[in-house]
Amino acid sequence: MRDFLSFAKPASPQLGTIDGRELVLETAELFRAEAERRGVLLSIDAQPGIALRADGPQMKQVLWNLLGNAADATPTGGCIAVALRRTGEQALLAVTDSGAGIAREDLARIFDPFFTTKERGTGLGLAIVHRVVDAHGGRIAVQSEPGKGTTFSVSLPAAESPQRLVAAG
Repeated sequence: MRDFLSFAKPASPQLGTIDGRELVLETAELFRAEAERRGVLLSIDAQPGIALRADGPQMKQVLWNLLGNAADATPTGGCIAVALRRTGEQALLAVTDSGAGIAREDLARIFDPFFTTKERGTGLGLAIVHRVVDAHGGRIAVQSEPGKGTTFSVSLPAAESPQRLVAAG
């Protein structure tokens, strides 16, 4: 129900300068217990000093949704990698899984509301992710090959790195 409400009436981002590394570490560490429960290895590689002009709670939701999808796609013994890098004026957040991949015919539809290939999915998770990333002036891309896994890449405008960054919310 929360996904439906988030999709139907999205909140405007409350932008602030946040520490991207802290956001990634905090969110991924919270997700680690779920990954371990599923028998999936989670690795985190987040460069320090990456400031984002973003809404911390909304960006945490983006990462949480991407991690959940990666875990759903990854079999026991597989792995999920989260990385945060700065590339010029952009911050690049990538979530890569060693799962089954996405069928070529489904790739064009994965961000469509209510599209799902999951037995229990609502089809709103990636639609919400896309909407939030878009509202932040970012882009999201997916690379997937059936049988070899998937990478979701979120590109966001990086902020100037002040001496002290605020917590990710």
